[in-house]
Amino acid sequence: MDKLSKTGKGAKEKLYIDRIASQQYGFEANIAAASSQSPRERNPDEIEVARDNGITDVATTPLTLNAAECALDDKIEGHYSSSTFASSISGEADSLDYSLKEKNFAKNETHDTQANANDSTSAIDSANADSDDSPFEVVRTAVSNTDNPDMPSMTFRSNVLGVFFVCLISFVNQFYWERDNPIALNLLIVQLLCYPMGIAMAWSLPKKTWNTFGYKWSMNPGPFTIKEHVLISLMSNASAYMALTVDIFAVLRLYYNPDFSLWTALMLLLSGQLFAYALAGLSRSLLVLPAPMIWPSSLVNASLFRTFHEHDTYAEPKDAFPSDVDAEQTIAPTQISRKSRWRFGSLPKTSRTQFFWICFAGSFVWYFVPGYLLQVVSTISVLCLVAPNNHLANLIGDGKQGLGVLSFSLDWSVFSNAFLNSPIATPFWAACNLFIGFVLVFWVALPIAYFKNVWGSASLPLYGANVYTTNSTPYNISRVMRNGVFDNQAYESYSPLRMSLEFSWVYGIGFAALMSILVHIALYNGKEIISRVRETKTKHDDIHGKLITRYPAVKTWWYLVLLIISCATGIGVGVGAKIGVPWWGYLVSFAIAIVLIIPVGIIQAVSNRQPGLSLVAELLSGIVLQGIPTGYSILKLYGHGSLAQALSYAQDMKLAHYMKIPPRHVLIYQVVGILISVVIQTCLFFWLIDHIPGMCRPEGYPWVCRSTNLVYSASIIWNLIGPLKVFGEGSPYSPLLWGFLFGLFLPIPIYFLQRRFPSNRLLKNIYIPVILSGIVGLPPMPPVDFPMWFLFGFIFNFLIHRYWNMWWQRYNFTLSAGLDSGLALSGIFQFLALSQNGIKLNWWGNRIDRQCPLSSQPWIAS
Repeated sequence: MDKLSKTGKGAKEKLYIDRIASQQYGFEANIAAASSQSPRERNPDEIEVARDNGITDVATTPLTLNAAECALDDKIEGHYSSSTFASSISGEADSLDYSLKEKNFAKNETHDTQANANDSTSAIDSANADSDDSPFEVVRTAVSNTDNPDMPSMTFRSNVLGVFFVCLISFVNQFYWERDNPIALNLLIVQLLCYPMGIAMAWSLPKKTWNTFGYKWSMNPGPFTIKEHVLISLMSNASAYMALTVDIFAVLRLYYNPDFSLWTALMLLLSGQLFAYALAGLSRSLLVLPAPMIWPSSLVNASLFRTFHEHDTYAEPKDAFPSDVDAEQTIAPTQISRKSRWRFGSLPKTSRTQFFWICFAGSFVWYFVPGYLLQVVSTISVLCLVAPNNHLANLIGDGKQGLGVLSFSLDWSVFSNAFLNSPIATPFWAACNLFIGFVLVFWVALPIAYFKNVWGSASLPLYGANVYTTNSTPYNISRVMRNGVFDNQAYESYSPLRMSLEFSWVYGIGFAALMSILVHIALYNGKEIISRVRETKTKHDDIHGKLITRYPAVKTWWYLVLLIISCATGIGVGVGAKIGVPWWGYLVSFAIAIVLIIPVGIIQAVSNRQPGLSLVAELLSGIVLQGIPTGYSILKLYGHGSLAQALSYAQDMKLAHYMKIPPRHVLIYQVVGILISVVIQTCLFFWLIDHIPGMCRPEGYPWVCRSTNLVYSASIIWNLIGPLKVFGEGSPYSPLLWGFLFGLFLPIPIYFLQRRFPSNRLLKNIYIPVILSGIVGLPPMPPVDFPMWFLFGFIFNFLIHRYWNMWWQRYNFTLSAGLDSGLALSGIFQFLALSQNGIKLNWWGNRIDRQCPLSSQPWIAS
């Protein structure tokens, strides 16, 4: 039995990392049985299926994933195989057996320690090597304690692929962000696509060495390495949240300052991103370097990278696998269950790469139907088709502006988009929690309250992110502003602010969600966080910290200079452009991010959860910069956007730390990624505004800018009028403040019930913060998205996962990546080749506004 199985702590750590994989990529965690099973304990079903597949000595054959089934491409299987934990990224975590992994580590730790000590002549036994590793079992399971300083990292290949992917991700994410159903290409797609491209370049590029001004380099220094793979991913991930920040400038340009220039937006966004990166760099001594700051999501990504490269030329020693075990003749526990309809050898012969391109082509072609030829299939409302002139049927059935009951879609951008991400990549237990919150609030509580006219809501539209007067007319901000700031006397003579019932509930539920996640972290992770903070003093340098010291470090003063320059640039450009925010408002925004990054970063680094930073920024902006609507944009840029980006950069730095990437290479790639993404996304957005008629308005469909309109309404609520008037005494929305107290106490009984009944499967999968967060995105998300997203998740992450598990393991995430990528490029092609050339189809199949013509009208006419 392996070392981890001998101790309760080891089993706990393995369950922990598997749960993180579940949270990150959608793998249901339950590896205790697999890891504790003796190599000779096999049930009759396992023995029968194993013998059917040519494995005769079943009793001594360890259980693990079939390495051939984990290959990304059958043609390049010889370049790598999968480690046991890394296989969980490609398949179901229930299939894991850690016995082989532990044997591998124990056997090659002698080689690892020798390399780390740079003493090839000394032989160190595995017992001594075992002590020279991370003090945390969860890290030892996922991250190699070896490094090869001769492995190429910053190469011609990584430069080309890095720039290509950051351009692709930046362009696609910004292009789709303002559409009705925005999609987002993420790091997983880059990781999947980058590997075969890197292998192809290593196979085809010339190996000639070039001499440029005394610097010798080669287009092809050898096999495509894991360090190149990581650097490419880090560069592309620099643009992950950029589209969210561009919304801020969209509001300034469209609603507050039509003269807001592209140059000003570029400089402000660049200063915000570089400020975030400098902040992450300055906090690395507390958030990145200490061993207790684990950053669990980075462990999952590290394992995925090792899946591809574990046995490449520069990777683990050739004898990492025991010679007496054939990795091709191993089987997984879940694969031999009677529940699985697929037996070994019955899977399609299609490789994952081939399957990706099949999905890509199908998605590319099909999106011409909902995207151009027959747009009504994007949202089909059955009740509206049956009774198009019935007001009640319109309100209940409309999937865009109603409750979305009995609405469905044939458009993949409805199933998988930036609001909910891919249903395939979300664990089913999390999807159930989210959908429970949606059903209870949106389909049960909301219609009851709306049709009872709670807070006068029935005189307003049922759903939307717009703000209104008490007469149900759109709120005219010019009536309450003088010289760009709030005028209280004009406000008193005009009208208090009103919003749709669901929109107001989003804030109340958001208050509860913010408190519930803090309480949840305190209950479930509080002791661990305190312990990890204390351990930073004694466990600062684990083996990974020691190995990274062989590379030149980034000087602290580099980050400090970058921080000062970015802050000065932001203040100078903002004040010079006369945005309306005083210089001290910028300092307050900077201070919020600087003060919060360490405590929030520690929480995320240990618990893998991030408190609701957006709501915190909105509350502070409403208090500090009340009356200045443009102050919302600035504080969101530097106080919230930069803080969220800084934590993302810190997490990427930790991944690079685990993978032993030279820190200065990381600096170069991340900064270059920031520069490229800022230029592409900002320029693209301004170009779209200038070339798309009616953009961010209903007549500009599909460019309706749901998120931008939400930001505009939020700037009125929080900064122009302020939280004291909107949620204070005398306002109908003041009861929403009870959400803070509600969220404070709600997780407590669930916590004690889970401790009292630890074996109850229903209780252990209830997560109050997840349930509450399920409704926070409504609006701006179209209501039809949620049930369609859950339906697809139910089909793939429950039915197929349970009954066709081998297919799920092999193709599930490849399917998601292929569909997302095909749709993205199809939409861009349609826009450039058809829409921009005036080639449009004006017929009833593209008149989406005629399905439910009455859904935008309030139930009670004013």
